[in-house]
Amino acid sequence: MLPTTILLGVVLIYRSVILVTSQDCIDRSLSARMEDCCLMPKPFPRNVLFACSRKIRQLSSASPAVLHWCKMECYYKELGILADDNILNMDRIRQFLEKMDERVQTTYETAYRTCEESLLKKKDNVLKAMCGSYPALMEDCVKKIVDERCKDDSVKDYFFESVLCNQVRAGQTLCPT
Repeated sequence: MLPTTILLGVVLIYRSVILVTSQDCIDRSLSARMEDCCLMPKPFPRNVLFACSRKIRQLSSASPAVLHWCKMECYYKELGILADDNILNMDRIRQFLEKMDERVQTTYETAYRTCEESLLKKKDNVLKAMCGSYPALMEDCVKKIVDERCKDDSVKDYFFESVLCNQVRAGQTLCPT
């Protein structure tokens, strides 16, 4: 009886370890849905982004990455938030933010300042093809900071409650491939 009990205990412990391990990360197939956890409103009008997207589709021979760069460069320039020398126009960004909740304003302002500092240090490494990568890199950087801030209790009303989003909030990341 004792060896069977020990064997059963080992199997249960082994199964528990497998279950815990599988719950310590998020299945890769859910990665796109993770982006929907933060409901913080976007500061800029999306119709300008869609117009830039239509305009850039004419460059169909370019790689998807370059098309994305061109779309984001068009978007930032059309909004007036990016000067030709890849410097953000923070006054213009604040104009867009002034209609928003103070917590949202602070989050975005901090994100843009932090990202600008970070990207300016790497300015010599910013790629330039048909379009510069700076606006796309800025957008990615700001999104990461905003998504991270969205998990904070002070802005929890902007965070979607679901099993997946609660895993994201708890700090779980995508499972390795």
